[in-house]
Amino acid sequence: MKKNKIIRDERVITQMNRIQGEAYIIISVVLFSSVIVQQIFFDAPYAVELFCVVGIAIYTIIRSIIAGINLEGTQGKINTFTVMFFVGMLVTIIQGTKNYTAYSEMYQRDGMGYFIAVLVVLFISSSILGGLVIMVLNYINKKRQQSIQRALDEEETKDWRCLNLS
Repeated sequence: MKKNKIIRDERVITQMNRIQGEAYIIISVVLFSSVIVQQIFFDAPYAVELFCVVGIAIYTIIRSIIAGINLEGTQGKINTFTVMFFVGMLVTIIQGTKNYTAYSEMYQRDGMGYFIAVLVVLFISSSILGGLVIMVLNYINKKRQQSIQRALDEEETKDWRCLNLS
């Protein structure tokens, strides 16, 4: 007895991949929003959500590099300074809000200078860390793209040799 093979059209597969990609983005946004809401408003533990968000990001980056997908996309090189700024601002806003709600009496009594100093140090350190991570990822991505290009060049050279021998 023959098994019925399901023939899938490329358009169907593309649409399924698009739907799964959109679901992935929605889950990532909801988890990230949950981390922010729990951190700022409820001072609740958020380790599971944070682990999921970081895990999703790490998996996506590693899997993309292994698959040979250029992390820079079609727009070109990722601007390290832009990423540094946004990472620094995001961390500073989230942690600054939490610190102010937790220690507002102390800041009002001793002055806002300490609060501003903490925010500046937090912004600088998180920006530098974000920049280092992006620079390492850019380096790894560049090396992977070079190895793919070498493999493609070797294959093309091999094909040309075969055509010239004929």
